[in-house]
Amino acid sequence: MNISGMAEMLEIFEPYRQYALDMTPEFLQPSAHQFFQRVYSLEMWFVYGLIIIVNILFLFSVIFGILSKWYKRLPGPKFNAIAFSIIWVIFSVFSYTSIFMIWKHVKPGELPNDLAYGVLFLIGSLLSLAWSVSFFQGKNITAGLWLSIITFLYYYGLMIHIWTVNHEAVAFMIPLVIIYAYIAYNMINLNNLVTRR
Repeated sequence: MNISGMAEMLEIFEPYRQYALDMTPEFLQPSAHQFFQRVYSLEMWFVYGLIIIVNILFLFSVIFGILSKWYKRLPGPKFNAIAFSIIWVIFSVFSYTSIFMIWKHVKPGELPNDLAYGVLFLIGSLLSLAWSVSFFQGKNITAGLWLSIITFLYYYGLMIHIWTVNHEAVAFMIPLVIIYAYIAYNMINLNNLVTRR
């Protein structure tokens, strides 16, 4: 579907948007307007679509990696594929909630300010994917170690940045930062166990 086709499709939904806004309670009106501003932004669709695709690829990479014979032969504690996937999805959803808390009701020309936060989360998702692919599919412990540390530091820095914008939003970032700290810690231990052999 080209851009003009997408714009036409969005125009079809205009009466429904107005109906939804009319039905929205008064105290939720600003949030509803923010939501619909972003629904009508093709750039937002593109960035958040990429985030979803990258996160699905990350999950497949981790699940198949954890279930691989190579990973099971490595020394040290192991991740449980099902538990890790469920926890990671829940923590990721929490972290993406912080984006919505940062959004402001803006004029149409100011939307790129909010789009920038989506891009920052996309970069984090790409780092996560790079870690999982280099470690599980590439079977490269050293690259996995460094990428896990970089990913943790990136999300930690993003959390600090979000703290400067919205203190409440940080609470939704903390669980994801903890899971990446845990991954980095396990990668450091694994690297030590393998280098001692």
